[in-house]
Formats: sequence, C-alpha cells, structure tokens
Amino acid sequence: MKLRKIMIPFVETGTCDAAFDAGLALAKHFGSHLDVVHTRPRIVMPDGLYYPVVVPYIEANYDALSEATTRAARELKARFDDLCSRHKLAVLDTDKAAAGTAEPAASWVEYEARSVYDLGNRARLRDLTVMVRPVTVDRHDEYGLMESILFQSARPLLVLDGDRRMKRVPATVVLAWNGGLEATRALSAARPFLAAAQSVTVVAVGDIAEEGLSAEEAARYLQLHDIAAQGRTIRRDMFKRPENEFMELIEAEHPELVVMGAYSHSRAREAILGGFTRHLLHDANCPVLLCH
Repeated sequence: MKLRKIMIPFVETGTCDAAFDAGLALAKHFGSHLDVVHTRPRIVMPDGLYYPVVVPYIEANYDALSEATTRAARELKARFDDLCSRHKLAVLDTDKAAAGTAEPAASWVEYEARSVYDLGNRARLRDLTVMVRPVTVDRHDEYGLMESILFQSARPLLVLDGDRRMKRVPATVVLAWNGGLEATRALSAARPFLAAAQSVTVVAVGDIAEEGLSAEEAARYLQLHDIAAQGRTIRRDMFKRPENEFMELIEAEHPELVVMGAYSHSRAREAILGGFTRHLLHDANCPVLLCH
C-alpha cells in the first residue's frame, strides 16, 4: 500500500512549515503528491443572529475583514512557493497531478468556503491529511478542522507536535488497540506506515473481553501481512485512567508514531470525561495517526 495523495491544509503560517516538511518526507518515500489547500472563509451574514449587533458590525467592517482574509491567503501562498523552491519540488496543476507520478510533487489550491472546516469532503479522496497541533490550545479553528476531517472523511489524519519535525517515515510505531471499530479502521489506514516501520507494537490497556481480539492476536494478523508486529497487554491499574497509563508508556518508550482510533465515544462525552483522543490530540509529544 502507498500514500499517493497527501492533503496539507495551510491554516496559518506558524504551523504550515512543519506540516509541509512532514508531508514531503512521506512523499519522498511513497512517491506522493502533496495537495496543499487553503480555504478562505466567505464573509456572510450569520443566520439567526441579532440584527442590531452583528449585521451592522459586518457591514461596517466588511472591507477590513475581506482584506484580512486576502492578506492571509497571500502570505500562505508565498510560503508555499518558498517551500517548494527551497526543496526543489515540482509544482503541478491539480488536473495533471491527478494522474500521479513516481516523484514527489505539489500543487496549491485556494478557494472560498462558508467555513474553514469545509475540507472533510476533499479529504475523502486523499490517502492522508497532515496537520500540526496549534501552538496554543485556543486555536479552535484548527482543532475544529481536525475534527471535521476525522468525522467527515473516513480517512486518516496525521497530527504532528510542532516542536518535533518528521524527517522520515517513522521507524517505531505504537498502535493503541481495544478491539473496537475505530481501532480496526486505524489499523487498516496505518498499513503503509506499519509496513515501512522497523518495529510495531500493538498495545492494549487491560484485557479485551471479546475472544480473539487481543493485542497479541492483532499483532499476529499484521504478521500475516509481513509487518514486524508484537502484541502487548498492559495490566490495568484501577487507580489510573487507561489514557494516562497509555500516555506514560509513550513518554517512557518514545515511539516515532502512535496510531489510534479516534473518538470511540461521542465528542460530547470525550469533552466532559476526557479520553484517549483528547489526550493524544493535545498532549502527545510524538506524531499521532488518527482515524474515526
């Protein structure tokens, strides 16, 4: 399996370099095309909002808001051009890029959308989307975009820690396993990474009730596909949350990639009770591949 088309949303200049570098490292290994895309939010009157406050504000500041979105798009396009020039990367039109080549290449796409989150549909025909965790946790636009891609595309999302650059295909991978549907989809979506890795560990926290779905059995399944995997079940500590035990393992072993099914519970339940997805999305100190 190969990653032939990788989407990289350019949202803001602080995160686009690391996402592009990671996408390029993968593109060099798999011969991928980088689909770099920026959505400019369409400035419209929001539905259902109180006229005396919101509408006059937008009417009075329409030109300034429009100029701000145009300036941001211009800066991101200039960053894309600079990155392609620095790495001597061929820039193709999207129509030509659709055919695919053995050598890595890139294209730039920019369009208006009602929301910056309108990339879920586009991601459905991409093998992978690469984004960088925002520097500050209050970047709701980028976290919202990550969630929309996960829930609307059924395709994997690679989230990077901005402090660590991905310069190669990860050599050591830990796959979080609970036998559920999301974990199964993540296992399947991660196959290109697992096949390229030198070491793959399938980890379950606590025993899995369903017979034949243990971490060890999942590892044996991957071995059938010539993937060097081993299973590992961590004894559950009743005084710790499972996600905290898993995070402790990651911090101790420093894998180059973690693979996990995202949002096994609803987003509302995750937001209230916490969970694996939120912990990894916000706190993991290594790249995380998520699939819902």
